[in-house]
Amino acid sequence: MIDAPPSLLSALRGDPGRRPAADPALGAGVRALLEDELFAVLGDSPRRLVVTPASVRGLAGVADITASRRARLRGALVGTGLRVILGGGRPAGRASALWASWISEAPAPLAALAVDLPSPERQRLLEVVDEDLAALARAIGVLPSSWARRTGARAEVRVRAGTVVLRDAVDLVLGSTRVATRDVVLLDVVTSPLGEGTARLRDYHALVETLRTGVAPLRTAILSAPTAEWSIADVDFALLARAARHVADIAAEGGAR
Repeated sequence: MIDAPPSLLSALRGDPGRRPAADPALGAGVRALLEDELFAVLGDSPRRLVVTPASVRGLAGVADITASRRARLRGALVGTGLRVILGGGRPAGRASALWASWISEAPAPLAALAVDLPSPERQRLLEVVDEDLAALARAIGVLPSSWARRTGARAEVRVRAGTVVLRDAVDLVLGSTRVATRDVVLLDVVTSPLGEGTARLRDYHALVETLRTGVAPLRTAILSAPTAEWSIADVDFALLARAARHVADIAAEGGAR
């Protein structure tokens, strides 16, 4: 945990002169390790499995449907506000305007949840989102326009001859794999306090990025919107191996539910 750097983004990027060289052998080694871990729990079974961020955090079996719906709407609105912040805007105090612009473009299932939300609950949700966005703006700081970025980055990686699918979505990817050093950093925003589940998710993001590109990212981070706390980890073989073992544990339990 890094408590008080100039900003979260500057802590993530660090000193460009101290970045290690990109090592394709690390990516290949992690893929081989994951294949071995999956074989150890699945053997020759042809069963197809999907691993998702929700299953990584242990949320796939959430029983409180109402709370889950509110959490999905909150996450969607915070994600929309985050993109405004990264573009140089300041959406704090404007959750109602974000709601109007978001709902016109939202996927049909989420839009239906939003339409069905009673007015008092919607007002409470917007107040919470306003607080989230104010905390995010303070934590993130200013993103220089020269930094290569992708927002709302989705990925899908297939392993074990395509029978195990790893799906992921990361709010912000900075940097490029087309340089000689490990340049990419990952940032995801959650609407819950940090804990074991978010730490697993932080590491999972790095694993999927490594498998997808063949090059391990430099760092991976999770930022909690309600608390403005964050957790940053340097990506190394130990972190990626830990994430691979957790994927194997999920596969042994049946994958996403």
